[in-house]
Amino acid sequence: MEQVSEILFGKWFFDSPLEKKLYDALREFELYPEIHYPLEIFILDFAFPEKKLAIEVDGFEFHKDRKERDEYKNKRLRLAGWKIERFPGWFVYRYPKVAAAKIALRYFSNEIKREKYLHAKGIFAQFFIKRDFDFGVKLI
Repeated sequence: MEQVSEILFGKWFFDSPLEKKLYDALREFELYPEIHYPLEIFILDFAFPEKKLAIEVDGFEFHKDRKERDEYKNKRLRLAGWKIERFPGWFVYRYPKVAAAKIALRYFSNEIKREKYLHAKGIFAQFFIKRDFDFGVKLI
């Protein structure tokens, strides 16, 4: 028998393991987004409604033929005053903490604890020190 916590926070609560990875990484910064947040005709992977911030994880299988729909969604959300952060699934799979650090630093730097802020900056610095190439994800 499955435990309640696994049902709520495990494999059935998220649409994909990538969403769970990003959610867990955001929790490290004490950020708790709304999951599968309904907005207009859309369901957002994650949202911080108070900041009008939508976070989308674009898994390859689900999004490979959805570029036009994603662009339409982005346009509608922007017209409604929302900011959108999209991360390719491969990036969340390999670097969930970097994606979460970006969210923490860009949108919550004045609200998170100093230790969390410094941790996020450290993750970013470590990530960029190891790389000097463009990998298709706008981090800053």
